Amino acid sequence: MNEEEIFIGNILRVTAVNCGSMTLDKGILMTGTSGEITIPTAAYIIEHPRHGLMLFDTGLNYHGADPEEAEIHWGPGMRDAFGCSMARDQAIDRQLEKLGYKIEDVKIVVLSHMHFDHAGGMCHFPNATFVVQKRELRYAWWPDQFSKAVYFYNDYKDTRDYRFIQLEGDVDLFDDDSVRLVTTPGHSPGHQSMILNLKNRGPVLTRRPHEVVH
Repeated sequence: MNEEEIFIGNILRVTAVNCGSMTLDKGILMTGTSGEITIPTAAYIIEHPRHGLMLFDTGLNYHGADPEEAEIHWGPGMRDAFGCSMARDQAIDRQLEKLGYKIEDVKIVVLSHMHFDHAGGMCHFPNATFVVQKRELRYAWWPDQFSKAVYFYNDYKDTRDYRFIQLEGDVDLFDDDSVRLVTTPGHSPGHQSMILNLKNRGPVLTRRPHEVVH
């Protein structure tokens, strides 16, 4: 998936960027299927007229671009285990720069959940406010034995002092119906999806379908 400006409206401007990909066994995602599937790790860059620049997810961590660095940062064999593939320029910090933004322009980061392919770029935004479901944040810090393989602690171990808004359920983020967050647990305990209300387009769900139904 290339950089693609997918919606332009009077309320929001949204650009989807590809922050790397994973090649996985389909059976991991959808019961009863076989073969491999390659999934892009998208992040959404959102220009809000009143609240500035926002992100929905942050993609893979930049260390994933280098196999040797990934071995140290993620742990032995983890890059290959998840079929991760990315160039350094695909990391969210470089994607923002290519579009003419600065890291410090990002005011709000909404995380659908904190698996490594969505929360990997948190390290770039120490001055932003992060919006995540409380249950997901707690689970990321204390995952169970079954799920801890997809929560890469080193990606977010230095974020404890970041500003977090911890949600407990659905919310109209700005009380103007422009951005709504809806809990969609299943793929992870505190998974949430974002609905953007775009003038001339109506509500748009920004989430990969397999994560909503998984």
